[in-house]
Amino acid sequence: MSSSGVENSPSTVPSQDGITETSNSAQSGQGGITGLISQFTDGNPYFSAGFGLMGVGVGLTVLRRGATLLTTLAQRRLLVSLEIPIRDHSHAWFLEWMAHQAKNRTLQRSGVRIHSHQLAVETTKTTHSNGASDVVFSLVPAPGTHWFRYQGAWIQVKRERQEKLLDLNSGSPWETVTLTTLARDRALFSSLLAEARDLALQGNEGRTVIYIARGVEWSPFGRPRRKRELGSVVLADGVADKILQDVQSFMSIPYRRGYLLHGPPGSGKSSFIQALAGSLGYNICVLNISERGQTDDKLNYLLAHVPERSFVLLEDIDAAFNKRVQSSDDGYQSGVTFSGLLNALDGVASGEERIVFMTTNHLSRLDPALVRPGRVDLIQLLDDAQSDQAAQLFARFYGKGQLESVPDELEDGDQSDIHSLAEEVKQITASQINDGKRASMAALQGHFILHDPESAVKTLTNCFKAPARAITGRVTLERLGGVSRRWYATTIPLAPPKPPKPPAPPADPNRIYTPRKTALHSEYSATIQNSPFFIILGHQNFSVAKFTTLRKDLAKIKPSKGAPEDQPPVQLSVIRHAIFGAAIKSSLPQAESLISSVQGPVAILTFPSLDPPHLKSALRVIERTVPKPRPGAPVVLTAPKLYVIGAYAEGRVFQFAAIQNLSTLPTLDTLRAQLVGLLSAPAAQIAGVLGQARGGRLSRTLEGLKASLEENEKVG
Repeated sequence: MSSSGVENSPSTVPSQDGITETSNSAQSGQGGITGLISQFTDGNPYFSAGFGLMGVGVGLTVLRRGATLLTTLAQRRLLVSLEIPIRDHSHAWFLEWMAHQAKNRTLQRSGVRIHSHQLAVETTKTTHSNGASDVVFSLVPAPGTHWFRYQGAWIQVKRERQEKLLDLNSGSPWETVTLTTLARDRALFSSLLAEARDLALQGNEGRTVIYIARGVEWSPFGRPRRKRELGSVVLADGVADKILQDVQSFMSIPYRRGYLLHGPPGSGKSSFIQALAGSLGYNICVLNISERGQTDDKLNYLLAHVPERSFVLLEDIDAAFNKRVQSSDDGYQSGVTFSGLLNALDGVASGEERIVFMTTNHLSRLDPALVRPGRVDLIQLLDDAQSDQAAQLFARFYGKGQLESVPDELEDGDQSDIHSLAEEVKQITASQINDGKRASMAALQGHFILHDPESAVKTLTNCFKAPARAITGRVTLERLGGVSRRWYATTIPLAPPKPPKPPAPPADPNRIYTPRKTALHSEYSATIQNSPFFIILGHQNFSVAKFTTLRKDLAKIKPSKGAPEDQPPVQLSVIRHAIFGAAIKSSLPQAESLISSVQGPVAILTFPSLDPPHLKSALRVIERTVPKPRPGAPVVLTAPKLYVIGAYAEGRVFQFAAIQNLSTLPTLDTLRAQLVGLLSAPAAQIAGVLGQARGGRLSRTLEGLKASLEENEKVG
């Protein structure tokens, strides 16, 4: 257009390619944005610092993750860890081992050093039979991280406890112990655990561990018990040996073996099982199948995972299953069925190499399927006390050194007296059994504990009771509005039968003695016939302790030279003068006068031979029991406690006729002619021997005899 007022619009100039180029104003706008950004970044120092910090953070993150990866890789390559949960047996073994190392300085010197500042205490209390108790405090590592050095290698111990989790078996918080060391020392774990196991087993050596079922595991119940001797349980002859030999024959065979011990309460069933386990070095697993929460699966698992060298004990099996079907109306709470018990004992899934003992008081209540061979291979009756058992139990209680509660004078007393009382116990027991009365071994044991030997024999009949008879009837019970019928049983003691009247004593002077008196009569007769020389002594208020001391001193006398090596010692025995008089009358009639007029207690001193040196030593011992007279006191001793009644030597009798009053001393004037005729020179020799004993009445008496003999020889 003309330049006269018309505005010229910008023109576009097409390019050679036919594309229209942008105008100069658009190009200038794009350049302004770029310039604005460049001006902001080039002139702002905060923006540059932010980018620098971001780069540093990224770099540190990369380094940290790299270090973590390198640490994890190094732990996997260089370290090895061992985790011990609380349910594993090694957990308790390791903690016990740690406590043992902390107090054992010998092991510390050998290279075992524990470095810990966080400790926990475990208290062990042991109660002895006399009531005293010992308390031992063991310091073990508390939950946390600890270090110790073992065989030159450092081991980290991390004990972690989770308070919110509980072990259902023990009820204690769940915890684990983790051991960490270098991978090259991983073999130390096996050595350490083996050492901890040996230490734990060493603590149980010589003891019996009792296990009980907790859930599906066997856990020790209390502390290990001292092993009980097999001979401490008195059974009928041959019963203990029979069971022992049967168990020993199956100990090394991978086979199941079942035993059933039945009998009345207190017959020693459980005690015998404990003693048998102790003698064989076995432990006992007590299983209560009537326990609430017990099921067939748990029972099968427990019987299949019995600890090594352990008996399984099912006590009172009749109380758990007396019929095949159990109902809640009977108060049955266990989940174990009769079929489950049978399959656990002898089923497809039952374990091998297992010994099971069952006990019951009522054999007739058991189902035949339970006691068939394969489940029960040996059935043994342990009955009430028999006569031999009662006598053997009495001898064990009151024999020398058997019972601490027996006084020393009885404990060290003449074993022949205990034997005589044991024979009397045997006869009383047999008489009570013939009368229809019974007594358990537990009742006899409790009776013997509370009495001394003499009173135990006198009151022994109190232990025997008449047997009980079971009477069956019906009772109707209302329960929850319904009526149910149940069988019940009650016991009514039977009236003991009246003992027969003893027969009237015969007119024959030869008396009929009870078995104990017969035994004493035979014993006295044998003594009279086999002893070439014996002295009869009377005693008054002579205590048991003094008799015991006198027997000990006589036993110390050595035989003279030339005597046989097997010569029996001098014996001093308290006798019953009535029975002894009857024995003399039947075996040695010419010596009846020695005992016919004697009153009071009597003792007999027997010699194996008439050996003057031996006789001298024995009489010296006896004279020590007579008190010496005080200076200025009269020669006559009043109320002597031990005095001579008479003697018998090689077919001749010596009698002290002057002994009629204990306040005067006897003389031997009436025996002069007998001594001269019998012994001649040996009489003077014996008198000389006895003359060397000082301060005794025997020496003074025989000294006068010696002087009289010399006067008679001069007159002759």
